[in-house]
Amino acid sequence: MPGMLVKYREGTWTASANKRGRLYLHRGIERTYTTDLLVEVYLNGLGQGISR
Repeated sequence: MPGMLVKYREGTWTASANKRGRLYLHRGIERTYTTDLLVEVYLNGLGQGISR
């Protein structure tokens, strides 16, 4: 889901889009993507994904 905070390469990134098998991520001016099947999503105390 766009805007969710995820852990990638030992850092916190914001997910922006998932298209053509790539999950696009950004933080500040850095942008990248991953084709990994699993990423860690940060959750709040209710088990819901944290988003910006």
